[in-house]
Amino acid sequence: VSKVRLESKGDVILKAGITGNGEGIIICEGDLYAKFIEGAKIVCHGNLFVEEAIMNSSIKVDKNIVVIGRRGEIIGGEVICGRSLRCKKFGNISSTKTKAVVGILPEKIELIEELRAKIESYKLKLEDILANIRRLEKQKKAINPTDSSYEEYNQLKLNEVRIKEQITDMEKEYKEVYYLFISENGTLAIIESIVYPNCIISFGREEYKSSEREISKLMLKMVSGKIKEYGFNHKEIPQFNFL
Repeated sequence: VSKVRLESKGDVILKAGITGNGEGIIICEGDLYAKFIEGAKIVCHGNLFVEEAIMNSSIKVDKNIVVIGRRGEIIGGEVICGRSLRCKKFGNISSTKTKAVVGILPEKIELIEELRAKIESYKLKLEDILANIRRLEKQKKAINPTDSSYEEYNQLKLNEVRIKEQITDMEKEYKEVYYLFISENGTLAIIESIVYPNCIISFGREEYKSSEREISKLMLKMVSGKIKEYGFNHKEIPQFNFL
């Protein structure tokens, strides 16, 4: 499939894959199976199984992401999964920026991003209010106290106090939410072959950033709120919960 919007209340099985060119969207309540995903937006409330590659896409999955076919690559874009991730290669030789968020439900990320955006919008409102206050203060000596500018000035000062209080409350809420923004113990990110430079694997507020050199056979695990690094062993593959 290509530039299409596909919604399903169950599983979705693609015989080949999707080349969305930035416009293709698939939303499914169950699991999604595909040979490849390129330039698409995926919202999957089950597990995502991809054979060959996920490329330059926005992926939001409630459960696990598994990409372990012949190529098994994740290149570019951002993938988010509420549980664990497994692939063969993460990033590419050209150091294309690639990010994964594991162990955090996509809806939780959306909520914290909405709160952050709201804080920024209120800060812009405050900047506008302060600019108008400064403008009126320059004119104040030349304005009669009965002039409407005085009413405008007083209202702006009240708005300044109100907006500052709202920003303070929202920033406090954001800090509290962000403190709890961490993956559960046991969450895994398994890269069986290579992690390339310019890659980030986030477990919430804890992040792993790849080095300037390729890293082979990497397994990351959340343990007591910290990311622990291990080597990947094909003889001892951790089992994911797909239910």
